[in-house]
Amino acid sequence: MFVCDGSMARLTREGWPCIVKARLTCPLRAMPRAGKKRKAATTQLNHEDVSFSLTSRCVKQSRYISTRNVEDFSLIQTPYGQLTKTLHVRGTSGEPLAIKYCCPFAWLYHICLKCELMLHFLLAALQGSPGNVVAYIDATTPGNCLRPDKGRTVNSIFWSIVEFPDWFRARRCNWWIFANISETDMKRIEGGSSEVMCKFMDVFWSLEEYNFERLGIQIQARLVKLHYGFMILDEKAEKEIFGVRGAGGVRMCMRCCNVIKTTRPMPAGSTLVPFTEPDRSKWEPNTKELMKAAVDYLDIQRLALGQTHFETLQQQWGMTHKDCVLVRSRFWDALGLPQKRLH
Repeated sequence: MFVCDGSMARLTREGWPCIVKARLTCPLRAMPRAGKKRKAATTQLNHEDVSFSLTSRCVKQSRYISTRNVEDFSLIQTPYGQLTKTLHVRGTSGEPLAIKYCCPFAWLYHICLKCELMLHFLLAALQGSPGNVVAYIDATTPGNCLRPDKGRTVNSIFWSIVEFPDWFRARRCNWWIFANISETDMKRIEGGSSEVMCKFMDVFWSLEEYNFERLGIQIQARLVKLHYGFMILDEKAEKEIFGVRGAGGVRMCMRCCNVIKTTRPMPAGSTLVPFTEPDRSKWEPNTKELMKAAVDYLDIQRLALGQTHFETLQQQWGMTHKDCVLVRSRFWDALGLPQKRLH
């Protein structure tokens, strides 16, 4: 999340209101360990009797001060509730797990309230039409990224609006944090990243609570609505979110339904082709309907087969049954298949 002071905002040469000198700051980002002190300008933020200072740059400070700043920031109230809320996901042990996240409705309302130019910037980008949300999920390991264990690895989920101009999308302040989940907690979640992304979309487009598409968000008598756009994923995130195995399965490509991982010659008349086939005309494109049918087939076979035979079936289909939460959800019709092929 980023905090700005509206008095420090200005317009760019292109006519877009841009927060340049405000030095947008993210209090929920992983703070570095305490070390040598360094002077830095601070931005004071006062809102509903909550006063705290955030450094304008990533300044080394104690974990206690960082935690206190985040806790104070989460107390900020909006018509959509507090900035930080809690959602519950299914755990592998059967008990629900609590995950803290930054409410996108409260966050968007707060930054537009504190900085009026941010509201004008948002309205100018949307031009009176509903916007599109882009989600980005990635994992990072602070410090030594080659360490063998995953003790400090964190999975971060960001979101932004596609209609923002290119120069703004290329900046760090374009990505707003939704949640930070440690790798340890991610392994304790039934369904892993697929379950988390399903909850992410349920927060944005809920059937019972606030909904960016149906109700939108009211900011100073202005109505802002957002649709689902797309996701930005690497190969690891693609496998975890959609429940595919990639090179670990026989059917290795999510984009193609007849490309398999083998070097043996195909029998005469077979529609299957090896992954080394260079002729793209032989690649049959996969569809969301076929993906959903494959998951439904695995649901039935899971009850009929033993664990060993079911694992073999999953490898043949190139899917992991427990990680196909997003495929089974109501959001599957709105999603699109990845554009990148794995062969």
